Amino acid sequence: VILDLGCGLNPLSLPLMELDGVDYYGYDIHSEQMDLLRSYFTLMEKQMSAFNGKAEVIDLLEIEKVKKLAKADVAFLFKVADVLDKNKGHTKSEAVLRAIPARYVVVSFATKTMSGKRMTAPRRIWMEWMCDRLGWKYDMLEFENEIFYVIRK
Repeated sequence: VILDLGCGLNPLSLPLMELDGVDYYGYDIHSEQMDLLRSYFTLMEKQMSAFNGKAEVIDLLEIEKVKKLAKADVAFLFKVADVLDKNKGHTKSEAVLRAIPARYVVVSFATKTMSGKRMTAPRRIWMEWMCDRLGWKYDMLEFENEIFYVIRK
């Protein structure tokens, strides 16, 4: 079971994941994208007998709603935390991460600016400190354009 929070159109890459079967729940604040994903998931369900997809609108800042999402094996939060926090600390991201009903959460951040320049500090030390403080284990994967924290809660 996968929760993709702030998914945008990420689920369109599902065929590249080579999954035999999966329940895939995509959530985003943009209703037009969720309408498109609902249609896409209907097609995927016809092509993959063991696929179940759901695309719904959610505001991740509504923590009680996040807590009530389906329990998952893993949750994706790709390039969303900075948007949630709006450069005003990290309490909102932490609240969302705590609320996600998944044992594993993969959080990613851009390592380059919109103009393509490398960020001064691409690592998110606050994320590492938060995981340490909460007793969560994490691994970090760094690529040219993006850094991933794979968190085990």
